[in-house]
Amino acid sequence: MSAKLPALMQSCLWSYDISKIDPQKDQRLVITQTLSFGSQQQIEWVLSHYSPDQIQGVVSHPQRGMWLRQSLYKWLNHFGIMIDPLEYESGIRDLNPRPKLVTAFFRQQGLI
Repeated sequence: MSAKLPALMQSCLWSYDISKIDPQKDQRLVITQTLSFGSQQQIEWVLSHYSPDQIQGVVSHPQRGMWLRQSLYKWLNHFGIMIDPLEYESGIRDLNPRPKLVTAFFRQQGLI
């Protein structure tokens, strides 16, 4: 049986049933949500349960629309990572539609 997330992680993974999250299989989700929305205690848990390489891999390739701007900026700076500005902007959670940005991102990714 795989390890489970501790109950303290529920508030940064508010829309998920944490009993069904596998910390290794779902590491991208856990790291992203925690570094973007987590408390200091939750962030410390992530930093102690994932390697710097695992965390840097998630930060350097942000999932589209999953990050708070200030959080992604903070963690990119923390690890000294520079990413394409378009990838950065695409990773930001933004409720305002920006069709030119979305089109440019998908074009850069070769999807259109």
